Amino acid sequence: MNDKIVGRAVKLNKVSTEGSKLLVPIGDVHYGAINCDVDKFQRTLEFCRKDNAWILLMGDMLESSTRYSVGAGVYEQGNPDSQLFQMIEMLEPYKDLIIGSHIGNHEFRIYKETGINVMKVICKMLKIRYLGYAMNHVLHVGSQRYIVFSTHGSSGATLRHTKIKKVLDISAWNKSDLYLYGHVHTLDMKSDEYREYDARNKVMVTKKRYFVLTGSFLKYDDSYAEMKNYQPERVGVANIHLDADRNDIHVSI
Repeated sequence: MNDKIVGRAVKLNKVSTEGSKLLVPIGDVHYGAINCDVDKFQRTLEFCRKDNAWILLMGDMLESSTRYSVGAGVYEQGNPDSQLFQMIEMLEPYKDLIIGSHIGNHEFRIYKETGINVMKVICKMLKIRYLGYAMNHVLHVGSQRYIVFSTHGSSGATLRHTKIKKVLDISAWNKSDLYLYGHVHTLDMKSDEYREYDARNKVMVTKKRYFVLTGSFLKYDDSYAEMKNYQPERVGVANIHLDADRNDIHVSI
Protein backbone atom coordinates (compact mmCIF):
# COMPACT_ATOMS: atom_id res chain seq x y z
CA MET A 1 0.00 0.00 0.00
CA ASN A 2 1.21 3.46 -0.88
CA ASP A 3 0.95 5.57 2.27
CA LYS A 4 2.26 8.76 0.69
CA ILE A 5 -0.10 11.71 0.40
CA VAL A 6 -0.61 12.67 -3.21
CA GLY A 7 -0.54 16.45 -3.30
CA ARG A 8 -2.06 18.96 -5.64
CA ALA A 9 -0.27 21.80 -7.35
CA VAL A 10 0.14 24.66 -4.87
CA LYS A 11 -0.43 28.24 -5.96
CA LEU A 12 2.90 30.04 -6.12
CA ASN A 13 3.89 33.63 -6.70
CA LYS A 14 7.45 33.64 -8.06
CA VAL A 15 9.44 36.87 -8.11
CA SER A 16 13.15 37.48 -8.56
CA THR A 17 15.72 40.27 -8.30
CA GLU A 18 19.50 40.47 -8.48
CA GLY A 19 20.43 42.42 -5.35
CA SER A 20 19.26 42.54 -1.74
CA LYS A 21 15.67 43.67 -1.47
CA LEU A 22 13.27 45.33 0.92
CA LEU A 23 9.82 43.74 1.19
CA VAL A 24 7.05 45.94 2.60
CA PRO A 25 3.66 44.31 3.32
CA ILE A 26 1.00 47.05 3.24
CA GLY A 27 -2.50 46.30 4.42
CA ASP A 28 -5.42 47.26 6.63
CA VAL A 29 -5.42 50.79 5.21
CA HIS A 30 -9.21 50.94 5.45
CA TYR A 31 -9.27 53.86 3.04
CA GLY A 32 -12.55 55.70 3.47
CA ALA A 33 -12.73 55.22 7.25
CA ILE A 34 -12.80 58.45 9.24
CA ASN A 35 -9.67 57.47 11.18
CA CYS A 36 -7.61 56.28 8.19
CA ASP A 37 -4.16 57.89 8.25
CA VAL A 38 -4.02 58.72 4.55
CA ASP A 39 -0.87 60.84 4.87
CA LYS A 40 1.02 57.98 6.52
CA PHE A 41 -0.14 55.60 3.79
CA GLN A 42 1.05 57.93 1.03
CA ARG A 43 4.40 58.51 2.76
CA THR A 44 4.83 54.75 3.02
CA LEU A 45 4.29 54.37 -0.71
CA GLU A 46 6.82 57.15 -1.36
CA PHE A 47 9.31 55.38 0.91
CA CYS A 48 8.86 52.18 -1.09
CA ARG A 49 9.59 54.06 -4.32
CA LYS A 50 12.71 55.64 -2.84
CA ASP A 51 14.04 52.22 -1.76
CA ASN A 52 12.68 50.37 -4.81
CA ALA A 53 11.00 47.97 -2.38
CA TRP A 54 8.66 45.14 -3.20
CA ILE A 55 5.13 45.95 -2.05
CA LEU A 56 2.75 43.19 -1.01
CA LEU A 57 -0.85 44.35 -0.48
CA MET A 58 -2.33 42.48 2.46
CA GLY A 59 -6.05 43.27 2.03
CA ASP A 60 -8.55 45.61 3.69
CA MET A 61 -7.22 48.39 1.50
CA LEU A 62 -10.76 49.83 1.47
CA GLU A 63 -13.18 50.38 4.33
CA SER A 64 -16.05 48.90 2.26
CA SER A 65 -18.65 49.15 5.02
CA THR A 66 -22.19 48.04 4.24
CA ARG A 67 -25.37 48.32 6.25
CA TYR A 68 -24.70 44.82 7.61
CA SER A 69 -21.16 45.67 8.82
CA VAL A 70 -20.08 46.00 12.44
CA GLY A 71 -20.08 49.57 13.74
CA ALA A 72 -21.23 52.82 12.12
CA GLY A 73 -18.77 52.79 9.22
CA VAL A 74 -21.56 52.66 6.65
CA TYR A 75 -22.58 56.17 7.75
CA GLU A 76 -19.10 57.58 8.42
CA GLN A 77 -17.09 56.31 5.46
CA GLY A 78 -16.39 58.09 2.23
CA ASN A 79 -18.33 57.14 -0.87
CA PRO A 80 -17.54 53.46 -1.68
CA ASP A 81 -17.20 54.23 -5.39
CA SER A 82 -14.69 56.97 -4.56
CA GLN A 83 -12.83 54.60 -2.22
CA LEU A 84 -12.26 52.18 -5.08
CA PHE A 85 -11.11 54.60 -7.76
CA GLN A 86 -9.11 56.86 -5.44
CA MET A 87 -7.24 53.78 -4.16
CA ILE A 88 -6.44 52.80 -7.75
CA GLU A 89 -5.24 56.35 -8.40
CA MET A 90 -2.98 56.32 -5.31
CA LEU A 91 -1.47 52.92 -6.15
CA GLU A 92 -1.04 53.48 -9.88
CA PRO A 93 2.38 55.25 -9.68
CA TYR A 94 3.71 52.30 -7.64
CA LYS A 95 2.21 49.39 -9.57
CA ASP A 96 5.61 48.26 -10.85
CA LEU A 97 6.65 47.63 -7.23
CA ILE A 98 3.57 45.62 -6.26
CA ILE A 99 4.08 41.83 -6.38
CA GLY A 100 0.42 41.05 -5.66
CA SER A 101 -2.63 41.76 -3.54
CA HIS A 102 -4.79 39.75 -1.16
CA ILE A 103 -8.48 40.33 -0.58
CA GLY A 104 -9.41 41.31 2.97
CA ASN A 105 -12.59 40.70 4.90
CA HIS A 106 -13.70 44.31 4.25
CA GLU A 107 -13.50 43.89 0.47
CA PHE A 108 -15.17 40.51 0.96
CA ARG A 109 -18.21 42.34 2.42
CA ILE A 110 -18.97 43.77 -1.01
CA TYR A 111 -18.31 40.44 -2.72
CA LYS A 112 -20.66 38.68 -0.29
CA GLU A 113 -23.52 41.10 -0.93
CA THR A 114 -23.06 41.83 -4.63
CA GLY A 115 -20.80 39.16 -6.13
CA ILE A 116 -18.35 41.90 -7.18
CA ASN A 117 -14.76 41.39 -6.04
CA VAL A 118 -13.42 44.95 -5.82
CA MET A 119 -9.90 43.69 -5.12
CA LYS A 120 -9.91 41.86 -8.43
CA VAL A 121 -11.02 45.13 -10.03
CA ILE A 122 -8.06 46.94 -8.45
CA CYS A 123 -5.66 44.21 -9.59
CA LYS A 124 -7.02 44.22 -13.13
CA MET A 125 -6.82 48.01 -13.40
CA LEU A 126 -3.24 48.06 -12.12
CA LYS A 127 -2.22 44.86 -13.95
CA ILE A 128 -0.94 43.22 -10.79
CA ARG A 129 -1.48 39.67 -9.54
CA TYR A 130 -4.55 38.86 -7.47
CA LEU A 131 -3.48 36.57 -4.60
CA GLY A 132 -6.83 35.57 -3.12
CA TYR A 133 -7.03 34.70 0.57
CA ALA A 134 -3.50 33.29 0.96
CA MET A 135 -0.42 32.67 -1.16
CA ASN A 136 2.95 30.93 -1.06
CA HIS A 137 5.72 33.04 -2.58
CA VAL A 138 9.13 32.01 -3.87
CA LEU A 139 11.33 35.09 -3.77
CA HIS A 140 14.69 34.74 -5.51
CA VAL A 141 16.97 37.47 -4.19
CA GLY A 142 20.44 37.27 -5.73
CA SER A 143 21.79 33.80 -4.94
CA GLN A 144 19.24 33.24 -2.16
CA ARG A 145 15.73 31.80 -2.16
CA TYR A 146 13.10 32.79 0.40
CA ILE A 147 9.83 30.95 0.90
CA VAL A 148 7.11 33.30 2.15
CA PHE A 149 3.53 32.62 3.19
CA SER A 150 1.12 35.56 3.30
CA THR A 151 -2.55 35.94 4.12
CA HIS A 152 -4.91 38.71 5.13
CA GLY A 153 -5.90 36.56 8.07
CA SER A 154 -8.99 35.85 10.14
CA SER A 155 -8.93 36.30 13.89
CA GLY A 156 -11.00 37.75 16.69
CA ALA A 157 -7.98 38.03 18.99
CA THR A 158 -7.62 41.28 20.93
CA LEU A 159 -4.47 40.61 22.98
CA ARG A 160 -0.97 40.85 21.53
CA HIS A 161 0.08 37.31 22.49
CA THR A 162 -3.11 35.77 21.10
CA LYS A 163 -2.76 37.74 17.86
CA ILE A 164 0.76 36.46 17.20
CA LYS A 165 -0.33 32.93 18.11
CA LYS A 166 -2.63 32.90 15.09
CA VAL A 167 0.27 33.23 12.67
CA LEU A 168 2.48 30.90 14.71
CA ASP A 169 -0.16 28.19 14.31
CA ILE A 170 0.19 28.33 10.52
CA SER A 171 3.73 26.93 10.78
CA ALA A 172 2.22 23.62 11.92
CA TRP A 173 1.01 22.95 8.38
CA ASN A 174 2.97 25.35 6.16
CA LYS A 175 6.78 25.32 6.05
CA SER A 176 8.16 28.75 5.16
CA ASP A 177 10.98 31.12 6.00
CA LEU A 178 8.66 34.07 6.57
CA TYR A 179 4.97 34.33 7.51
CA LEU A 180 2.99 37.54 6.95
CA TYR A 181 -0.39 38.07 8.62
CA GLY A 182 -2.70 41.08 8.50
CA HIS A 183 -6.21 41.73 9.83
CA VAL A 184 -5.38 42.17 13.54
CA HIS A 185 -4.16 45.80 13.19
CA THR A 186 -0.95 45.13 15.11
CA LEU A 187 2.73 45.54 14.28
CA ASP A 188 4.59 42.66 15.87
CA MET A 189 7.09 39.96 15.03
CA LYS A 190 8.58 36.79 16.44
CA SER A 191 11.30 34.45 15.28
CA ASP A 192 12.20 30.90 16.20
CA GLU A 193 14.55 28.13 15.17
CA TYR A 194 13.88 24.58 14.05
CA ARG A 195 15.95 21.63 12.88
CA GLU A 196 15.69 19.91 9.54
CA TYR A 197 17.52 17.03 7.91
CA ASP A 198 19.76 18.04 4.99
CA ALA A 199 19.69 14.94 2.77
CA ARG A 200 22.41 16.23 0.44
CA ASN A 201 25.00 16.68 3.21
CA LYS A 202 23.51 14.06 5.56
CA VAL A 203 23.41 16.40 8.56
CA MET A 204 20.82 18.13 10.70
CA VAL A 205 20.73 21.87 10.04
CA THR A 206 19.23 24.64 12.16
CA LYS A 207 17.05 27.14 10.36
CA LYS A 208 15.35 30.34 11.46
CA ARG A 209 11.87 31.54 10.52
CA TYR A 210 10.03 34.79 11.08
CA PHE A 211 6.41 35.60 11.90
CA VAL A 212 5.14 39.13 11.22
CA LEU A 213 1.88 40.90 11.99
CA THR A 214 1.77 43.55 9.30
CA GLY A 215 0.08 46.51 11.04
CA SER A 216 -2.56 48.98 9.87
CA PHE A 217 -3.21 52.63 9.00
CA LEU A 218 -6.05 53.24 11.44
CA LYS A 219 -5.57 55.93 14.08
CA TYR A 220 -6.92 55.15 17.53
CA ASP A 221 -8.95 58.29 18.38
CA ASP A 222 -12.67 57.96 17.61
CA SER A 223 -12.13 54.44 16.30
CA TYR A 224 -13.98 51.17 16.79
CA ALA A 225 -10.93 49.98 18.76
CA GLU A 226 -11.27 52.90 21.16
CA MET A 227 -14.99 52.26 21.57
CA LYS A 228 -14.25 48.62 22.47
CA ASN A 229 -11.36 49.62 24.80
CA TYR A 230 -8.80 47.67 22.79
CA GLN A 231 -5.13 48.46 23.29
CA PRO A 232 -3.87 51.32 21.08
CA GLU A 233 -1.55 50.18 18.29
CA ARG A 234 1.10 51.96 16.25
CA VAL A 235 0.20 52.96 12.70
CA GLY A 236 2.57 51.73 10.00
CA VAL A 237 4.23 48.74 8.37
CA ALA A 238 7.06 46.25 8.82
CA ASN A 239 10.21 46.61 6.72
CA ILE A 240 11.67 43.23 5.81
CA HIS A 241 15.21 43.08 4.41
CA LEU A 242 16.08 40.06 2.29
CA ASP A 243 19.80 39.59 1.81
CA ALA A 244 21.09 38.56 -1.62
CA ASP A 245 24.42 37.02 -0.57
CA ARG A 246 23.49 34.96 2.47
CA ASN A 247 20.19 33.54 3.63
CA ASP A 248 19.28 36.26 6.08
CA ILE A 249 16.04 38.05 6.93
CA HIS A 250 15.91 41.19 9.03
CA VAL A 251 12.54 42.52 10.19
CA SER A 252 12.18 46.10 11.39
CA ILE A 253 8.95 47.23 13.01
